[in-house]
Amino acid sequence: MSLMAFDKKDFYARTMHTPDTPERAALARTDFEPADAERVAGRLEQLFGASAAAPFADRYLPLLQRDVDVTVGHAALRKAITALRRG
Repeated sequence: MSLMAFDKKDFYARTMHTPDTPERAALARTDFEPADAERVAGRLEQLFGASAAAPFADRYLPLLQRDVDVTVGHAALRKAITALRRG
């Protein structure tokens, strides 16, 4: 069995990158305006809140009660809604 030579500098050069400049990083980030965040939170509340429309809620609530993954996802969604509203 032959082992390949391992050059750590070559490995890092191929797998790592230099952090983005602040200008480039700013282009990648898009924050919501407060009014937009509230609209997103409101729409999520309409879909997943206590007053969700019957056609969706009739199928979603039983799934929420019997599937742990759905329950965990729902809890994360409720947390995100709260964070959106808090700003």
